[in-house]
Amino acid sequence: MLQLLNPIWLFGISGILVPLIIHLWNIKTGKTLKVGSIRLMGESSRQNSRSLKLMDLLLLFLRCLVIILLSLYLAEPVWKSLQAPKGNKAWILIEKSAFAETYTRFKGEIDSLSAAGEELRLFEPGFKRVELEEMLADSTKADSSALLPYWSLLRLLEQQIPQGSKALIYTSDRANRFKGARPAISTAINWKAFTPADSISKWIDRSYLTISGEIKTIVSESSPSGTFNSAIDIAPGNEISGVRASILNGKAQVQLDGQTLLADTSTLTIAVNVEGFQNDAAYLGAAIASIQKYTSRKIKLVKPSSQQDILFWLSSKELPSGIKANTKVFKYAMGKVTSTNTWLKFTEGLTTLKTENIRVYKRISYPEKALGFSVWEDGFGKPLLDLKQSNNVSLYTFYSRLNPEWTDLVWSPEFVKLLMPLILPAKPDAPNGVFDKRSIHLSQILPHSDLRPPTSELRPQTSDNPVTNKKDLQHFIWILLMGIFIAERYLSFRTSTN
Repeated sequence: MLQLLNPIWLFGISGILVPLIIHLWNIKTGKTLKVGSIRLMGESSRQNSRSLKLMDLLLLFLRCLVIILLSLYLAEPVWKSLQAPKGNKAWILIEKSAFAETYTRFKGEIDSLSAAGEELRLFEPGFKRVELEEMLADSTKADSSALLPYWSLLRLLEQQIPQGSKALIYTSDRANRFKGARPAISTAINWKAFTPADSISKWIDRSYLTISGEIKTIVSESSPSGTFNSAIDIAPGNEISGVRASILNGKAQVQLDGQTLLADTSTLTIAVNVEGFQNDAAYLGAAIASIQKYTSRKIKLVKPSSQQDILFWLSSKELPSGIKANTKVFKYAMGKVTSTNTWLKFTEGLTTLKTENIRVYKRISYPEKALGFSVWEDGFGKPLLDLKQSNNVSLYTFYSRLNPEWTDLVWSPEFVKLLMPLILPAKPDAPNGVFDKRSIHLSQILPHSDLRPPTSELRPQTSDNPVTNKKDLQHFIWILLMGIFIAERYLSFRTSTN
């Protein structure tokens, strides 16, 4: 079946009207005949002889054909054919790290498929073929820190599985294993997922000493439905909700289900340079005070130097040199001021803000060559706050101002929530997200496929699906086009010399 990838170029075929009009316009005038005497010729015998007819029909045909072939070439023709599937065996793919539990969940299906002669393979790079009895007897554990995301494995699978074979995949439904862009593949997939038995985890996210001398502990709990945090204030020597606080060798620590974490007893030092932006600094100071009251974190405002933990540089001057490593710097961008009518957008996970539109009235133009990570954006997708790492310093550059004339941010009740990740960032999950127990919905598991459009339901494919072959016809048309063009040039030259 012929298919055109860019059929809009077929409108170019209308260009054949140009050589057709030129040939029709080629009106040949009559010749003058010399005679000995005109005395016998009457007045009515005087007339002009003209011919109105198509000349050089072959040349006209070739020129029209060149235009038609050129339009067809630009339309990118391909020939699609359906090939009957080969009798290849299906691949049964199971992760080694969860082989026993997966087999227990789908024992009946896997036994039936193995008895039918389908190949049992590991769902990991290389897709090694294994025997069921050997895997059940294998007590070694796979390195979970080296596991690839499922969608990355699918791209590798597409390169190695024989054409026409079907992939029968059995995995967990953990959301942290589905990372990156969902691939589009042509392999027939039947994917079944289950929720593992260890579907709830609880861990200490962070812990620090408060102004009152208690230890504030942030406890995170993850389940298939989501991850939630709770704060506990506990005095050393006490235990609340399974969290026990103690002093060991002069250091405060907290324990939960075998986990031990030293409490941060340091004082967070914050410096604000108010030079030229006193009003902005007042709004910022109020937000910092709210964060300290809400978190009970020991925070101290200091003068700008090279030793503070966080530096808010609200100034048009250059940053001071010698800022210590691991310092976070929030500075105003300098440049061309432009008026705008847009709103703030935020990177997912950095704020709980979801519905409120915070207006932006003025901003600094964002440099075209800036390569920072966008934290806040405007409604046009241009960064308003970006992040760069330089010499172990986290540099946040704000392309607006903390001023009501520039933005409604300082009036928003969400202002404090937006500053919180900058001042007190959450601790990342353990390597490879072992604490993350969230589940992904079945409709998001199945990859895109060339065999059918994406669907909202997880529908298995069968090995009876035909294989679609695509053959590019452009190079054939190009060769034919060049041959006809050369013939047209030759014929045109020959006609002009006669």
